[in-house]
Amino acid sequence: MMRLGFLGKLFLSTLTILAIPYVISGVEVDGPFVAAFAAFVLLVFNWTVKPILIVLTLPLTVLTLGLFLFVVNAMVFGLVAFVVP
Repeated sequence: MMRLGFLGKLFLSTLTILAIPYVISGVEVDGPFVAAFAAFVLLVFNWTVKPILIVLTLPLTVLTLGLFLFVVNAMVFGLVAFVVP
């Protein structure tokens, strides 16, 4: 399996963020540069904030058999939405 580098992940995340308004109503993306910035912030939060949240919510994650990780992902995405206007 081919591993993506930082630029590959950034590119795929940018494309995904640009596609989100077509799937979810109420979400707006102002352009490709804003999407690239949001993708960069998302990657940084996934490397820094997400592991901390996973460790802090480990009892809930074990109790729900891993389903609470969806909530952790939503919290990280919400933080990115709060940081990126």
